[in-house]
Amino acid sequence: MESIIIRGTKKFGLRMRLLLQGGFFVKIPAPVSLGVMLSTFGINEEYISSRIGTVYYNSLPAENPQGLIVSCGSAIALCGPMDAAPVSALQPGGNIPSAKGATGPGGYVKISLFDSVLEDTGGLFLSRGIFIGAGELAVFLKENENFLNRFYMEAVTGSRPLSTFLQLIGFLSTHEKDMILLMMRNVDTMKYQGE
Repeated sequence: MESIIIRGTKKFGLRMRLLLQGGFFVKIPAPVSLGVMLSTFGINEEYISSRIGTVYYNSLPAENPQGLIVSCGSAIALCGPMDAAPVSALQPGGNIPSAKGATGPGGYVKISLFDSVLEDTGGLFLSRGIFIGAGELAVFLKENENFLNRFYMEAVTGSRPLSTFLQLIGFLSTHEKDMILLMMRNVDTMKYQGE
């Protein structure tokens, strides 16, 4: 599995957060509580209870988000107070990757972020790493090329630098069917400051 670390300006990072609305994947070792899963990204219980208004789990609103046990292959949408997620983001399954080729036990959970939760936590997810299809990322970058190319600094995959935006898109296009681990560095997109 390839991994890519992208560096860009703050404007690059802010636009990249839009990618998180469509859904991305995180790896969990086994069924785990929502709170424990989110804590690995620096999001604490206080934030969950005070800033996340609605949690959709496999298309249905979760009645007790603090007690929700998340299992591999599920889909979660996190919305701020009084916000609602589009139905398309709530569908489980879809392109959920298999754990094949990933190290360790467990599997993937699809997460979509919306409104204030996206605003507050998008940078946390991007800075710690998300899994996403290389082809999907390439399409997103091409659709936003006129904006993103101006704020792109570089990307590194393994030890190979991708110093131009076109090199990054080319690399992703050659791996379009693969899942990649995407991380962003030197991008100040974090708003929520958990403890």
